[in-house]
Amino acid sequence: MDGFDHRIAPSFFICPISLQIMKDPVTISTGMTFDRESIQKWLFSYKNISCPITKQPLSDFRLTPNSNLLRLIQSWHLQHASSSSTKFAEPNHDALMKVLFEEIKQPHLQVNALRKIKSLIQENDGDNNKISCIRDDTLFSLAASLVVQTELPGIPQITGNDTPVIAEAVSLLCLLRPSDEALKMVSQNENGRLICSLCSIMTQYLSYLQIRIQAALVLKSIFEVVDGVYKEGLKFEFFENIIEILKDQNSKHGSVAVLSILIRVLKIWE
Repeated sequence: MDGFDHRIAPSFFICPISLQIMKDPVTISTGMTFDRESIQKWLFSYKNISCPITKQPLSDFRLTPNSNLLRLIQSWHLQHASSSSTKFAEPNHDALMKVLFEEIKQPHLQVNALRKIKSLIQENDGDNNKISCIRDDTLFSLAASLVVQTELPGIPQITGNDTPVIAEAVSLLCLLRPSDEALKMVSQNENGRLICSLCSIMTQYLSYLQIRIQAALVLKSIFEVVDGVYKEGLKFEFFENIIEILKDQNSKHGSVAVLSILIRVLKIWE
């Protein structure tokens, strides 16, 4: 795996310690992934007892091989080597989805898995040959399930590495572009449970404007396709709180999303 320029590799292939493409990725108890040699030096040679990224103290020093990520890296190397004129070789979509589905089953890996997907999508955002998972209806459904299944926590700090799964999932939903059919089906499932969850986020995360704006952006897309009945039951508290987004001078996208929501709901009430 030597001889490759790490600057053109997907960011989640890079070890946070060595800043090189990982040769043997392993995951520690905080859910963070590092190259085995680097994290072993950090823990056992330099006698550190905390996670290099989260700074959380470690009581479990086991290193769990991340075999799915290793297969992705190996696939990337093969593709990159076969096309020297290609600056970015896209990881295999099936392998990528397998990584997500495997890691998403483990609560302590969920945040990290969501960030990997977001990173890959963002890195390809300006590419005409965007990876197919950007419009993958299955991925949207999975991210939505995390939003509706995760209880809204009273966490005092929702930033950085402490961001809960629900916030990362909402952030991912903003990046995905599902088909209208999938968006409608997922949003109306279980009597509009996803809509209710997003509305709750906008009324409960009062101190975290970015999360509320992201929830508003997702709702804007949802309200463009769902039946009118799912717009009729919105509570006064919801409207009272989203007005705060309009007051923020720096949230242009959030303001547009909120105005779109208001227009579509008002049309139902005419």
